[in-house]
Amino acid sequence: MTLRERVSPEWVDWTGWVSFDIETSRGCGRLDTIAEAIPDAVFDHWTAGADTVVGLLVISWVTVLFVLFGYGFANTVDTLLTSDWATFFGQPPEREPAPLPSLSQAAIGLAQLYLGVIGAIGLLVPGMILHEGSHAIVLEKYGNGIDTYGLSFTAGIPKGAFVKPTEGILSNQEFRAVFAVGPMANVTWAVALASIASLVSGSVGFGLKVLAGAEVLIVLTNTAPFPGSDGQLFLKMWYDEWLGIEAAMEAAFEGFHPGGAST
Repeated sequence: MTLRERVSPEWVDWTGWVSFDIETSRGCGRLDTIAEAIPDAVFDHWTAGADTVVGLLVISWVTVLFVLFGYGFANTVDTLLTSDWATFFGQPPEREPAPLPSLSQAAIGLAQLYLGVIGAIGLLVPGMILHEGSHAIVLEKYGNGIDTYGLSFTAGIPKGAFVKPTEGILSNQEFRAVFAVGPMANVTWAVALASIASLVSGSVGFGLKVLAGAEVLIVLTNTAPFPGSDGQLFLKMWYDEWLGIEAAMEAAFEGFHPGGAST
């Protein structure tokens, strides 16, 4: 056991040199109470309609990829057609070097940047909690309890949240319902932020609009098949379903979570 592990509280789990999780099981029993309080008819409708949400997510991602690749291709062609070829393949024009900032200016600038990043991402934590909480409640409703939940940090900056379910088996339809409810929670939160922003002017309104856009970005990154994302788990479920395997929820499967965190 390292020194930092000895001096850290038991609810802190170090996952790297500067990466750690804050994890607890406190309050997990309340999730079951919340799940039981929601009428079964609501979950029946959600389970039946989850495929529609999944379809919209797939369409959104195909559209994003089409726009990105289309824009990149068009921009490349435009650059090749309009560039000064002598400059393009030759030496770039000489420019006066910009004066270097003093050590104190650089330190202040880095500190402001770091605090700004922490503050901006910190404001996204409510969306992370809604995302993971919705996963947890639906899992509870389908009979899969939650062992622990928490937040992941790198260098003190929150990068995602997670829930760790107990062992259990979900039908593939139930798995899709669990998968889809997280992004739906983020979209709902984004709409709420955008609605509030429309009523507020100035920098506060602009900041809320940026946060609403960030929530949508979280949805896109979290549902993409990147390593450690919900999208990767969903892709695996699709493959298992193709093989006729039900979606197993094992303890080793580290929960569901947003963009880049262990879901």
